[in-house]
Amino acid sequence: GIDESLFKKVDLVKIDEIKKNYNINDKIIIGDIGYHDKKAGTDFIIEVYIKASKKIPNLALMIVGGGPEIIRLKYKYRNEKNILFIGPVPQEEVANYFLATDIGVLPYINHPSVHARFPIRLLDFIAARKIVISWPFGDLRLLNFPNVIIAERQVDKWVEAISKAIDIKWQPEWDYLLKELSMKKIIDDFKKQIFVLLEEKKIKY
Repeated sequence: GIDESLFKKVDLVKIDEIKKNYNINDKIIIGDIGYHDKKAGTDFIIEVYIKASKKIPNLALMIVGGGPEIIRLKYKYRNEKNILFIGPVPQEEVANYFLATDIGVLPYINHPSVHARFPIRLLDFIAARKIVISWPFGDLRLLNFPNVIIAERQVDKWVEAISKAIDIKWQPEWDYLLKELSMKKIIDDFKKQIFVLLEEKKIKY
């Protein structure tokens, strides 16, 4: 669930420092944040970024987190100055990078294990009030989040989605997502279900 307090206490100066340190103050920042293994789709979003950057020159791709794919990709794209491999960051600083992002991405590969899970990083992008691009996998095939642009997992379609996302801003009425997906509401709903089961089985509590 979402813990909005982690994002509310972020000092905006920290976000400015991130952008200044990586010389991306004037960039539209695509954020790929998480663990980068072969299922993460990091190579796909890099391919998307390279093609999109030819159309939208002021883009930057910020890849945050560790994983077995990072060394290979960092070497392969070492000459791409606006592909930033941040690496792992302390847990208490993770929210800073979600907030520094302009467009979040969920580029996971098409694999049965991906379809079987909900992308936890989506909750962090929502807590940071960001527009997100994803392909229709798992629960995202059914959910209709207003801040999520769904595009088939093809480079050209994601380039189009990035162009679209640039012109979309988080709307105040979407804040309901933070409440509906909050850790508190999830726990409260879980407790209600437990009490219903106890009542049905006539178990005293």
